[in-house]
Amino acid sequence: MKKLSTWYKNMNLSSRVILSMNMAILVSILVISLFATINRIKVQKSDANALVENELRQVTNLLGFLQDRPLGDLENIIRQRVLYNTGFISLISTDGEVKICRVRQGQNISGTPYFNSMRTSRRGEVVYTDPVTEGTNFQYHTYYEPLGLYVTATLEKREFIDKAVFNTLKILLFALIFTWLAFSLVNYFIMKTITNPIDGLVKVVKELGEGSLAEKFHYPHKDEVGQMTFSVNELVEGLQRTAIFAREMGKNNFEHPFEPLSDKDVLGNALLEMRFSLKTASEEEKLRKTEDEKRNWTTQGLARFADILRQNNDSIEELSYDIIRNLVDYLGVNQGGIFILNAEDEHDKFLELTACYAFDRRKYLEKKILPGEGLVGTCFLEQECIYITNIPQDYIKITSGLGDENPSSLLLIPLKVNEKIYGVIELASFSQFEKHKLEFVEKIGESIASTISSVRINTQTALLLEKSQQQAEEMRAQEEEMRQNMEELTATQEAMAEKGQENLHTIDQLTRENQHTIDQVKAKEKEMLDTLEYCPEGVVKYDKSGTILLFNKASENIWGYSSGEVLGKNIKMLMPDSFVQNHDGDLHNYPGTGQKQTMGMGGKLELLRKSGDLHPVFLTIVETRIGEEIFFTGFFSDLSGFESADPDTESPDTTGPQDENAGSDSGKADNSDTSSDASMDKEDLQEGDQDIFQGGATDNQKAWSQHISQKGKGFRKSKKK
Repeated sequence: MKKLSTWYKNMNLSSRVILSMNMAILVSILVISLFATINRIKVQKSDANALVENELRQVTNLLGFLQDRPLGDLENIIRQRVLYNTGFISLISTDGEVKICRVRQGQNISGTPYFNSMRTSRRGEVVYTDPVTEGTNFQYHTYYEPLGLYVTATLEKREFIDKAVFNTLKILLFALIFTWLAFSLVNYFIMKTITNPIDGLVKVVKELGEGSLAEKFHYPHKDEVGQMTFSVNELVEGLQRTAIFAREMGKNNFEHPFEPLSDKDVLGNALLEMRFSLKTASEEEKLRKTEDEKRNWTTQGLARFADILRQNNDSIEELSYDIIRNLVDYLGVNQGGIFILNAEDEHDKFLELTACYAFDRRKYLEKKILPGEGLVGTCFLEQECIYITNIPQDYIKITSGLGDENPSSLLLIPLKVNEKIYGVIELASFSQFEKHKLEFVEKIGESIASTISSVRINTQTALLLEKSQQQAEEMRAQEEEMRQNMEELTATQEAMAEKGQENLHTIDQLTRENQHTIDQVKAKEKEMLDTLEYCPEGVVKYDKSGTILLFNKASENIWGYSSGEVLGKNIKMLMPDSFVQNHDGDLHNYPGTGQKQTMGMGGKLELLRKSGDLHPVFLTIVETRIGEEIFFTGFFSDLSGFESADPDTESPDTTGPQDENAGSDSGKADNSDTSSDASMDKEDLQEGDQDIFQGGATDNQKAWSQHISQKGKGFRKSKKK
């Protein structure tokens, strides 16, 4: 049964419809046949009953008419009476003997069940099985009391019922065949009008189930199948629109129009939600890429300007031009200028236009602006950025091949570090400045200010050193002149010893001249000492034994000692232990070997303050000879105003031998970080020396000036906000 059910479920709709209709026809015909057969049996039985009743009545009447005559006279009459083809009439006595019968005459049936049933009722019907034919017989009887006989009429069932049923079934069979043919024709039309469209719809739905976009199914009628067809076609059309919409979203075309089939369209509404999510993600990705591009642009710009600031840092003009040219080019603006504070005269400070650049050309303009004058002067005083887009008509003109035109925006950035301002950068553009460009200019403003400050300090140090060397050369010349005078005096004294008293006057005169020369030397020395005393750099002079002879005001500020506390003391009290050990060896070996280690050097180191902490300085040591006496002068540039001493920075190596003609290597600076924190280059000046105390004064001055300019290129300072 289960297999039959599975087989039926696996059949297609057409087969199930045909099978179901045929089964319905068969069941209908069987039911009709059953009712027809039952009805035919009833009719046949009723006809038989009427026939038998009539026959029994005629025989009974005949017995009443001939009751006085012998039974033999009735035998032929009764034998000749036939019911249907095989039915017969019998006369049976009460003791069971068959008196007259065409079939059973002379038999005794008293022991048979149907005779016993017959005796219990005077009139009735008995059904029994004939022992001879084994067929079912119907026997109708009535008792004729005058003769004491049972008059019976026997009919074979097959004679009047089975034959009638067979004829009925035969008729029904023909009716079944005709009905089947009729229903087959009906099935054909049903298949054509119902199942074929349904099969077409099944094909479309099957293709949809496989993920294929099927073609629409055409059905012209508006019945139930038509409604199904309309719904399926709507689904196909909706899926086609959905597929097109999905492809457009794959191309990032999130503006493609799409309407869901209804509010209950799960797929359509899900696609709309997906479009919103993808559109949001795409916009966020674009924003992230834009921010990344801006950050990369800022990082590259900071690296680029870090390289620029390491070059031309011995000339304010060339440095200014490089800065403004690259800034105008990198920002894509039309014009720019840089104003540097000129404070040579303390009572007449002004901002000087040191470089101007526009349209890929250098502009040679002269312009001086007082603090507080115009936008540049206001920016200088307020020390804040000024960005305006509503520029007065007569403020500035940008000249190009198309004529003169007012810029759309103007940006002024103060060059400030450690709360000290060194100048202002002014930029003009026909377009608005983006936010990340404004932040970028503010960041590099600190680095530019730090570099300008470093260049100024290097320039001042070089000038001061050149002046000191010039004075030393003058002292050497005077010393040589005094030595020659002494030689002449000695020769004169020897001559005078030979000549006696006559030369005393000459000796006295030469002595006075010598004393005059000595006085001049002392005056020069005092002038030089006064210069060194008030020099802005720390100056410490000591002899070859390390005894401190000079300790100027700037040195007091650096070390925290007063001059009275250190004069006459050993230089070791001012230096850390690592420096003292090498320095003592150099002082001891230098007079005999002439090899310079610490002497004649320039470099960055940390000295020992009175408070016990270390203090960063830039040191230059110069040797001075007066006769046989050797003196050393150390120039200490205070670096604490620019940055704290870098713990990774090594002090100059004072132990290894140096090539007397070797120049110093330029320091290598790391780029300032992108958070606008700038620091001094972590690679300090490498050790080196310059033979600046041998030869003439002019050679020494040139050598020292070149030495300082090379050393100064390695510096760059910045401030952490």
